[in-house]
Amino acid sequence: MGTFRALQNRAAAMNQRLVEFSGLEPELVENILQYAKSLLKSSSNEIDETVFTAQMVDQFEITSTFMVSQMAEALKKGNKNFLATSESGRQRGIPLEDFCRMVCTFLSQKLDIKINWVFGVYDTNNDGSLSKLEMHILLKPCVLHTEDMDLDEAIRDLIEIVMSVVDVNKNGLIDLEEFRHLVKTNILYIDLLGQVLPRDHVVKKFLQKIKNKSPNQVAMLFQNERARALTEAPLSKPPALYPIQLEIP
Repeated sequence: MGTFRALQNRAAAMNQRLVEFSGLEPELVENILQYAKSLLKSSSNEIDETVFTAQMVDQFEITSTFMVSQMAEALKKGNKNFLATSESGRQRGIPLEDFCRMVCTFLSQKLDIKINWVFGVYDTNNDGSLSKLEMHILLKPCVLHTEDMDLDEAIRDLIEIVMSVVDVNKNGLIDLEEFRHLVKTNILYIDLLGQVLPRDHVVKKFLQKIKNKSPNQVAMLFQNERARALTEAPLSKPPALYPIQLEIP
């Protein structure tokens, strides 16, 4: 009995943390938790990367498997700007609370937590800034090129344009506050180095699945989701071309 009550208390505490973090209604956060629990490995509080990839591609239509892989790495490594569990020695799977925090971010109206999430994915070495090397890695899948074109040179040119717009203090790096300032001048810049947030219409579609339902109804809706994700390959598509038109100062 004591163990069951302890589990209930931990679940309630997690729900409260997610509500305070996201500004979403407690009932909606509880349904996000029910959805996430349907994806867990047996006797585990983690989600396999295979299942995670299927959810991002199929449920949230983030179609670049390269960027989805970057998202999974951000969740597993514990980005200090975003995640709840940022301690060292992360486990191999994606922790339940961090997955829920990400989904809450997708659905939240708080722009700052969306910016923190995106920057955390872009910050591949988790050092608090974006280097030209990190940008090169992220942009490479997004640049169309022909056989007679030097792809690396084209990416370097694009990076110089990005840096001229974003790197306010001219130290050769982009920090979180520089990125935040850029996005708040134009929301389209939130996709600066690749899409890691679902589009508005996708968010609405997901909300329709889980909003105004009981937790049991949500659990039933997604009861086979993990099995489906493990047996069906996600319908991956080529990544979108670099989507941002930057105004050069």
